[in-house]
Formats: sequence, C-alpha cells, structure tokens
Amino acid sequence: MNTMYDRKIGYYSKYGEEGTTEFSFNTGTTLSGKLAIINNTIASITDDVNGKILYHSIAKDIFFRYFVIKNMTDVDTSDIDELIRDSKDNDSETNSSDVIDAIEDFVLSTNIFEIVHLNTGNFIDTLYASLNYDLTAYTGVREDLNNILKSATDLVNVIIDKVSDFDVPTIMEAGKKLSQMKGKPDEEKIVKAFMETDEYKTTQDEIIENKNDIIRSQKTEIDELKSKVATDITEIKNAENDTKIIE
Repeated sequence: MNTMYDRKIGYYSKYGEEGTTEFSFNTGTTLSGKLAIINNTIASITDDVNGKILYHSIAKDIFFRYFVIKNMTDVDTSDIDELIRDSKDNDSETNSSDVIDAIEDFVLSTNIFEIVHLNTGNFIDTLYASLNYDLTAYTGVREDLNNILKSATDLVNVIIDKVSDFDVPTIMEAGKKLSQMKGKPDEEKIVKAFMETDEYKTTQDEIIENKNDIIRSQKTEIDELKSKVATDITEIKNAENDTKIIE
C-alpha cells in the first residue's frame, strides 16, 4: 500500500450472507500500481497464438475489478493467488478455468469494487480509460468504434421507426434540418426535424382543417337544434293560449 493517497475504511458485504466485513483501501495508487492493474488485466484477457493476439473482451471488467481490489485494498486474495500458482504447475489439476471462475465469484459475490469506485472520485474511471487505450494499442481493437457503430445502428432504427409514413423528399428535407441542429442527433431532434418539414406542416394543416369542419358541422347541428327547440316552445305556448281562449 502507498501513502500518496488517502486511506479509507469501508465495510463490504457478501451477497446472500448477513453482516459486513471491515477493510481499508487507498483512494488512488502510484504509477507502478496503475501499471500493475493495467498490465495484469491485459495479460489475463489476451493470448498470443502464433503471433496473433486473441482478445477476450468478455472477461475485461471482471479482471480489471479484481486487480483494482488486489492492488488498492487490504482484502485477502491469497486463495486466488495460490490457484494462479497451481494453474502454472504442470503437475497440478488446477487449470485456467478454475482461476477464472474463482476470480469471477470473488468479484461478483461482494460489493468491494463498488465501494472503492464510489469513494475514489474519478480515479477508477480514468484508470479504466487508460486500460482501454492500452488495449487498443496492443490488440488493434477499437471498442469505441464498436460503440459508435452501435449508436449509429440504433439511430437508423429510430429513424426508420419514425419516418415510415414519409416519402423520400420529406426524409431528405428532415435530414437537412437535422444536420443544422446543434448537438448530437437523438430521437427528440429527429421528431423535431420532421415536424419542421413542409409535408408535416401540410398534414397538420389538413388535420386542423378537418377538425374545423367537424366543429362547424357540429355548430350547425346545434343551431338547428336550438331553432327546433325554439319552434317547439312557441307552438306549445300558442297551444296554451288557444286553450285559454276556448275556456
């Protein structure tokens, strides 16, 4: 443990069990500590097979969290360390799968990492960003591009869903208006862009005119009903007057 950062006390719980366990952790670590976390994570999730780097991205978060706990807290990881040593022994029955499962269970069965993450400012997030940068340099895999492609796909799906009733010229007009809006395009901006197209405005005018026609028709019916009621009242009064005259 280093003394460059504050040392804090936390209490973690193991899911499914009662009670808590006290532990201490640093709010940061030295450069060598950062490199240990990043390099050990990369070494654990990549393999060099005949000069080709295999990247097991599915395991990244688990190993990153484990090495954060190992390097920044006083939580005992000796059981896992022993498993790792045994897995490297050709005479041992312990294999890499045993180590992976043990680390996964260790990380996911407690809230240790969450406590450290919440109490170290942006240190963990910055360290994770550095890990991703180094992984890109080492493997050539750009995860940020994958996220961009996913966002683009989601955006296209939103557009398709929102514009299915519009023709191509209207879609092009909306696209032009969308490009002129500040900020990243989202569902709200897409809807707004189509609301500003001539087609949409014409459609809304037609809807308003239809509503006005309905209102005018209803008003005419009400006026006719009022007229009929007035006529009926007049006839009733005349009948009453005729009856009085007869009496």
